Amino acid sequence: MNIRVLPEEVLLARLPVYQYRAWSRAWALALRELFQLPHPSDEGLSSFALLTGTPLESVGRARASAHGLEDLLRELASEWERRARDGDDRCRISMLPGGIVGVEIPVDEAGLRQWLLRYKQKESALDRFITEDIQLLCQLQIAMDHARSQESVLITGETGTGKGALAEAIHAMSGRKTLCPINCTAIAASLIESELFGHLKGSFTGASRDREGLIAAAENGTLFLDEVGDLAPEVQPKLLRVLREREYRRVGETEVRRTHARFIAATNANLLESVTQGLFRADLLQRLSACHIELPPLRDRPDDICLIAERVLKDEGHSGLTTEPVRTLMTRYDWPGNVAELVDAMRYAAVASRGAPIRISHLPDAVVQEAYPPTGTASQILLTAQVLNNSDIPKDHDTFPESLDAVLGEHLKSPPPIANNEEVDELVGAFVQLAFMLPGSAVLLTQAALDGALAQLRTVSLLSELRQHLSTSHFSSDIISTLDARLRVELEDVKGPPLVGMGIQVLMQLLGSDDPDDRSKLLEWALKFKKVVPMIVHLVQAIRQNTETPKPVAVNAMAVQPPRPVSFAQLQGTRDWLDPRNRPVVERAVRAAKGVKRTAGALLKINSSSYIARVIRAHGLQDLCDELTRARRAESGARTRSGGAPRKEKQVSVDVKPNDVAKGEKQDAAEEK
Repeated sequence: MNIRVLPEEVLLARLPVYQYRAWSRAWALALRELFQLPHPSDEGLSSFALLTGTPLESVGRARASAHGLEDLLRELASEWERRARDGDDRCRISMLPGGIVGVEIPVDEAGLRQWLLRYKQKESALDRFITEDIQLLCQLQIAMDHARSQESVLITGETGTGKGALAEAIHAMSGRKTLCPINCTAIAASLIESELFGHLKGSFTGASRDREGLIAAAENGTLFLDEVGDLAPEVQPKLLRVLREREYRRVGETEVRRTHARFIAATNANLLESVTQGLFRADLLQRLSACHIELPPLRDRPDDICLIAERVLKDEGHSGLTTEPVRTLMTRYDWPGNVAELVDAMRYAAVASRGAPIRISHLPDAVVQEAYPPTGTASQILLTAQVLNNSDIPKDHDTFPESLDAVLGEHLKSPPPIANNEEVDELVGAFVQLAFMLPGSAVLLTQAALDGALAQLRTVSLLSELRQHLSTSHFSSDIISTLDARLRVELEDVKGPPLVGMGIQVLMQLLGSDDPDDRSKLLEWALKFKKVVPMIVHLVQAIRQNTETPKPVAVNAMAVQPPRPVSFAQLQGTRDWLDPRNRPVVERAVRAAKGVKRTAGALLKINSSSYIARVIRAHGLQDLCDELTRARRAESGARTRSGGAPRKEKQVSVDVKPNDVAKGEKQDAAEEK
């Protein structure tokens, strides 16, 4: 068989850019140690084996008989091709013209992570970063590779991700003399130019003597511009000249000075968006981001949470032990303050626990309130079982399966609403009613039958959500197998026409996505669909009356219940109305208020007119408000010209008084003036 190893660039088709870059760097170092040194090093063989997931013995044999890289790849190609045909997802093959089999170089993600951890350990300056996350390790590799260069570095990331710590580490690895930090937000715009460039005596009011700026103080060192996104617009072109020409002048001075300082900038703002809004210069951003490092938020590194917590607790003189429920809660919490917030929470817990293992009662209230799951959900059932299993009673064996079975049994006696969401529960209930009404239904349409079908779907929902949580965590396969068997029994017992299955499918989609935006969009679609259900019910009833002999039923009218009042509550997991995930709720309120901001604020229980205006602008709904206002005024004018009284419209079921719209419109107009 004619086999050809494909170039490494084809890996970009299946790897994230940051991961491909890290792998390519590691690959180049491994090949250098294998072929450019007088004798192949053991470290080179080990790195090659780690990166490709190939046994070390196979790599050693192939290298012993190979005279170059092509010979080595040719020796290993057949093994990689066999692994691909055996289903190893690290190896891939493709058919090329001429009957040639193209073999990609395998990529072992676990091996790459291990290589990056070994690479990170070479620099003690990075010891403050406690991580096994491959994305963060790739970013730290960039910092190590560019630390000793002259180019500027831009570090971006949310508050508390460690931008300042990374800037200090880059400076330490660079071997430069002095690190001069400046916070561009903490200093007034009128003074920051003097702080950076210095000034001459008498150049402005209060300049009583000559002063060297931070750029001069950072000569042959590093100038760290923290929160550079808030840099005053009038200072940006002068900083650009320093980066481009390496020249500057003190305030009030005509002499041009040169600098050899290295610039590192950090910000939690989206500078590309700031450039679009005209708040930040595009050319300055280009100069600052010669080397760009993006630090991921802590919520995207769930495996690092317990590692960081243990290190902080030990640094505080604690044993570092935490209970399983605490670890579950910590991974459920979003940590908007990232690593800084986690460090503060663990220091608080270390004091509150007095040396004992950390329990839920030792965590800050804000963390527990935000992370504790709603009652009746799979997360709450698992957490309760973990709490029971972590009691102080001595145990001869793991009692978690028994604890989980006991808690689950109590909840299944009266299954909770689907996904702990009454609106979704009503939607599935509508599907069940349609299933009974369609021709061919063998089950008598009774209230007891409907209640039983809905309870059965609730049970299936709860078991499915619980299985999903177990399969994505570290629980044993025996527990998952037991739950799978229980779920199969429930699914086999589900009776009824296909619409019941359709209800299950919609339900599984709602439960299967961890992204709140996806769930809110799907729920919004589902609620719109539910409005069509009553019409379908009437159509089915008409068809049955004209095609079948009327049969007495136990329930005379089984139309879908009218929709409940529209809810304008914040989505679970959001901190305020400015959160992008609350946009569908804010839009519903704006539409219900017909574009009147004051009325929309009343629906959302926002008393501040300035805050509701800010919320509407943040979600990009100002154009919608203007459009609804114009439509309302045009309709009112048309009715006035026709001489008729305004026709009463069907009102949305929300808590709005009749005069609220008119009053709110007047107040909005006054505020605009």
